[in-house]
Amino acid sequence: MEAHASTFRAWLEDRLGGGERGMDQLRAALLGGDAKLLEKQLQAFTMNMLSYHDTAIEPEQVAHAFVIGLLATLEPTYEVRSNRESGFGRPDVMIRPRKAGLPGVMLELKIAKPGGMTPEAALSEGLAQIEEQAYLAELRAAGANPVHAFAVAFDGKRVWVRSAAEPGAGKKKPRTAAKSTRAGARRVTR
Repeated sequence: MEAHASTFRAWLEDRLGGGERGMDQLRAALLGGDAKLLEKQLQAFTMNMLSYHDTAIEPEQVAHAFVIGLLATLEPTYEVRSNRESGFGRPDVMIRPRKAGLPGVMLELKIAKPGGMTPEAALSEGLAQIEEQAYLAELRAAGANPVHAFAVAFDGKRVWVRSAAEPGAGKKKPRTAAKSTRAGARRVTR
């Protein structure tokens, strides 16, 4: 597995031209709960790595495989799981720490389409799904701390990201949001 991960890292760096900095920012955004930086990094990777034709056929599967591939570089500190059970359903992507006390991340991926679901509707649907299906249960049970949840919407090569802790995200249910040590990042606490 490590040989595959190092080969993929080298390919990313070559493809992105100094991609290690981008991968570091992607990891920092994910593990720090920074939706704006995560959106920026995913947008950059999408623009530099995917073809418009890649996203035209089965866009949800392409987006899913693309994100899983990017996150494979988190191994071996984290387990990157795809469509595995947690709570009452199967979240798209779970980044589970192998050691308690490290951050955990949940991603719900959605496709927005012109004439169909808007990016805003896709993000709202993803965040509501995370909450309604209790997708964060496994990360909490594993001792992940903090736990971050993101909805990610794709429309071709365009990307939008929203954190569950952002105001107005998901359903209007009472929740407590606490600031993390990272400026501007927030995490959900229950």
